Amino acid sequence: ADWDLRNVGSQEVTLEIDGGDEEVVTLTETEVSLGVFTGEILVQNTAAIPGDGVLQAQDGQSILARYLDADDGLGNTDQWRQATSQADFSPPVVLDVQVQVRGVTATINLLTDEPALAEIRYSAISGGPYDLAESETQLSELHGIDVSGLNTQTNYYFIVALTDAAGNQTLADDAGQPYSFKT
Repeated sequence: ADWDLRNVGSQEVTLEIDGGDEEVVTLTETEVSLGVFTGEILVQNTAAIPGDGVLQAQDGQSILARYLDADDGLGNTDQWRQATSQADFSPPVVLDVQVQVRGVTATINLLTDEPALAEIRYSAISGGPYDLAESETQLSELHGIDVSGLNTQTNYYFIVALTDAAGNQTLADDAGQPYSFKT
C-alpha cells in the first residue's frame, strides 16, 4: 500500500534474493482500495536464474522488495522504497506436546517452532483413520486445543496437522506412532 500512488493503476517492484536472483513483478492497483497494489510471482526453492519471471530462493534467504516511488506525497520525487522478508519453505515443527485430561475432555497443548495453525486429528483406533478433528483459527506458537465429548475409560490416539503462514504443512506424530491419552 502506498497512498500517494493512488490512481496510478500499476507499479513495478523489483525483488532481489541474497542468493543472486532478481525479478520484476508488476503490481496492479485494486479497485476497492486505491493505493493498494496486488500481484503474484512464482517462488521456487531452486538455484537462481535471474530474469526468468520466477523468483528462486533457498529457505531462509532474504528477499528485498523495492520500487521507485514517483511521488512520496511530500514533494519528493523518485524516492526508493523497500522492505525485506525471508523465504520460507520449511514446515513448522512440534517442539512439545502436553495433554491434560479432565473426564471426557482433553486439552492438548502444543509448542511449535514458528507461528502456525494447528489441527488435532484423533480417533479411538490406534493407526487411524483420524477422522475426528478440532482446530484453531489463529496463527500461534502456543496452542491449546480442547477435544470434548469423548467416551469414558477410552484410549484416544492423535496426530497434529500444522500449517504456517507461508502455507507449509506437516503432519506430526510421536516418533512414528500417534500421540495418545486415556479418558
